[in-house]
Amino acid sequence: MTSRIGPARSDQQFARVLDKQISPLPTAPTLRSDRSWPAEQPSRRRRAIRALIMFFLGATATLAWQSYGEAAREMIASSYPQLGWLAPQTAAAETVPETTSQAAPAAASESEDLKSISDSLAAVRESIDQLAAQIAANQQTMANDIAELKAAERNIFDKVNSAPPPRPAAPPARKPVAAAAPPAQPPAR
Repeated sequence: MTSRIGPARSDQQFARVLDKQISPLPTAPTLRSDRSWPAEQPSRRRRAIRALIMFFLGATATLAWQSYGEAAREMIASSYPQLGWLAPQTAAAETVPETTSQAAPAAASESEDLKSISDSLAAVRESIDQLAAQIAANQQTMANDIAELKAAERNIFDKVNSAPPPRPAAPPARKPVAAAAPPAQPPAR
């Protein structure tokens, strides 16, 4: 008895046989946007680096606020009137018109400040000139020392090259080897 298999059925059977014989290659897991698996904990090193970055950002923000805080407050207060309470208190005092009697002492104190600044600048220039002179003297001393070392090196090199090479030691005299006596023959009987 012969059985006849139709083309559709034979294709299905052929596909099943191939699936059983050929195993699919393992594939890398794909990334999912829903994050269905638990996330790995960052290593200690990464956590430490993140902590250091956050610390330095905080320190930088603090220093920036201390340096530019007043200017930032003024800008915020002038841009947004509802935040006027942020304006520094000294800004309100500056808006009061000054009288001529108050202006004269301020000018005198400014001239004194300028004089003290110019005096301190002169002192800084003098110290810079002294440092420059010391550096030049140290450079000259180092140049002299280097020249002396090079001369000493040349002298040593010349001495090593001019010395005759050492003679090899003469080989020790050979002792005459005594001729070995012929072996004694037993007496004849």
